[in-house]
Amino acid sequence: MVVQPVENKGQEISPPEGRVMGFVNSKAEFDAVIKALNDAGYTGSKVTVLCGDDGIRVLEELNDSFFFSDPEYQFVARGLNELREGHYALAVEVDDKEDAVKITELVTPLGGHSFRYFGFWVSERLSK
Repeated sequence: MVVQPVENKGQEISPPEGRVMGFVNSKAEFDAVIKALNDAGYTGSKVTVLCGDDGIRVLEELNDSFFFSDPEYQFVARGLNELREGHYALAVEVDDKEDAVKITELVTPLGGHSFRYFGFWVSERLSK
């Protein structure tokens, strides 16, 4: 299944709870990461991608609409910087931390970086 970046149409993006989120720097890395996620069964609505101006606007709206602690605000700020540099932000729905670790281990060798797990009342950095 082809995963397309989110287009900003004024919609609200879901809060990060129950997701692992991180970044890839290039289109080639993005394609490799999406293929690996699809092959592992993470497809369709389980994967959200932000990039470009639309991604920046959606992430800015997320930043303004939810209450986070400092690490989450720092993650959103980093996400905005990554998107401004032309990189991709990924969010994958997970059942638990084990799934988040599995995804992080899957995508890190393909160029994924700065992955963080957002659980209920917890936020944990999983990769550099």
